[in-house]
Amino acid sequence: MILKKKEFRNSKNLHNNISAILNKYNGLFCPVFGEIFGIAAFVRKSIDIIDFGDITIFENKSFSFWDDIGEDHTRKAQWLKLKSTNGEFMVVNVHGHWTGKGKSDDDDRIKQSEKIVNFLG
Repeated sequence: MILKKKEFRNSKNLHNNISAILNKYNGLFCPVFGEIFGIAAFVRKSIDIIDFGDITIFENKSFSFWDDIGEDHTRKAQWLKLKSTNGEFMVVNVHGHWTGKGKSDDDDRIKQSEKIVNFLG
């Protein structure tokens, strides 16, 4: 399946479209803001998915998708416990807190890192 640029960009079912293309992988969608957007991981079907979930690493309850006020939305870390022929392992997928001010750390970014470290601890 080949998606045209317009179809890809406007797709309400982006995860489903990508899953159809990556048919040798299991797609796991982690909603971050309602069902509008989130993060996803794609795991080769030859790798067993033992467990998966997410943790909130940054929360902004006042974020509105419809108001472009330059604030960041809630952020999650998606985790997957997997098993291959080499044993069990964990993958963590993070799209961290955005400030619009570059890559420098701030208090919220430090806190999100601490939450991830504590979760993995």
